[in-house]
Formats: sequence, C-alpha cells, structure tokens
Amino acid sequence: MTVVVVVVLQAVYNLAYMGCKCHVLFGTCMLKICWQQLADFRSVGNFLKEKYERSSAVQLVSHNGGGGAGGANGSRGGAARWPRRRLEAVNERLTAPTVSDLVHVNASPEYCERDETDGVPGTVGPQCSVTSEGATEGRCVTCCDRGYDTSQVTVEKQCGCKEQLHWNVDCKLCPWTDQFLCK
Repeated sequence: MTVVVVVVLQAVYNLAYMGCKCHVLFGTCMLKICWQQLADFRSVGNFLKEKYERSSAVQLVSHNGGGGAGGANGSRGGAARWPRRRLEAVNERLTAPTVSDLVHVNASPEYCERDETDGVPGTVGPQCSVTSEGATEGRCVTCCDRGYDTSQVTVEKQCGCKEQLHWNVDCKLCPWTDQFLCK
C-alpha cells in the first residue's frame, strides 16, 4: 500500500507546473507572481492509468554470490552472509523496468467476477447508468460488456432542485421508473 501512495505522490509532483499571474498597471506588467500549480485531477488519473496498463510483472529473485565480507563462520571469501535479492522481469523478452515504471508482483484481480478471497464484489447486479455522458458514452461500463437488465420500479427521488435564499435548496419529489442492473 505504501508503494502505491508513493507512486501517486510522485505523479502529482511530476505533473505540477508553474502558474503565473501578471498584475497590470497602465497597460504593462508591473508585478509577476508565480506559484507551483497542481495538475488537474483528470491529468493525474490518466497518467496513473497509463502507468498501470503498462506495468511489468516482476519476481523477487535471490542471488547467493560469493565475495561477501565474512561468511557464516567468520571467514573471508565465503558465501555472503545475506543473500542479495532483486526484482527481475517475469518475461525475459521484455525490457527490464526502469525506476519510473510501475511494477507488480501479483496479477491484478479480475474485477468483473466476484471473488470472496480477495474481497472483490464483482459487477453482477449493481445498478448502472445508461444515460450518463462523458467517458462512458451512455453505456454501463461497469457491467464488463455483459449487458444489463432493465426493470420498472417506482422510487421517489429528489429532482428539479433550485437554490433559494440563505443557502436553502428546494426540491421536488419525482417518480423514478427505470432501473438498470448488470447481468
């Protein structure tokens, strides 16, 4: 978990940029103020997603090499007291990951299927939004391309909310009829 936090913090730090503002007086810049500006959330998320998709599978390999200072019996020139360990790529045909690459020791769980041992709830049954816009393009992406079932239910939800004076919000109760569930 600590490694993931370090990767996220490093991504936020690397994507930060200098933001500047010029205070104009008489048509010229009299004072320029600059500060470190964080990248927007979507840029950081896209960067991390790309790192995740290109991550390399590695394994921890022990190397017992000679030449260590003092063996188990105190003599010089024997086997090293502590075995040297390093991460090596599982697939030897691929280039070794660099310091800035994301690596994983275990394969990522299959999030579409329920797995009690890993605590993955799966995507069968959760409600999804067919009418949402943006990256989902109006599809139930969380259904893992299995499709969804439509059911008619009557649930009252708040809708038509308008802000009134003094931060009060006035809403109507509207019937909600369509519900979409992943197959």
